Amino acid sequence: MRCVGRGTRPLTLSRADSDGAGSQDGIDRHEQVFFDGQWMQTPIYERRALHAGQVIDGPAVIVQQDTTAVVEPKYRATVDGYSNLIIRATGKE
Repeated sequence: MRCVGRGTRPLTLSRADSDGAGSQDGIDRHEQVFFDGQWMQTPIYERRALHAGQVIDGPAVIVQQDTTAVVEPKYRATVDGYSNLIIRATGKE
C-alpha cells in the first residue's frame, strides 16, 4: 500500500523568544503554599502573561483557566517557543 499527500507547509505557531523577560514577569500575587513540610511564600503566575524563553524557579504556581501547574522547590519551569511549560529538576539539593 502506498499513500501520497500534497499540501502546503505546516503552520507553525511558535512565539518569538522574549526580549529580556524576567522570572518576575506574570506574577499576579504571592500566597503561602505548603511544600516539604513547611509554608512558603510563593509567587502565583498568570499563565497567559508568560513569555517564550521565560524561566521560573520553584516554588511557584502557574494558573490558567483550565489547569494549574505547580513548580516545586528544586524544580524550574521554562516556557518554550510553542508556549509549553517544560518543568525539570534543577539538580540543587
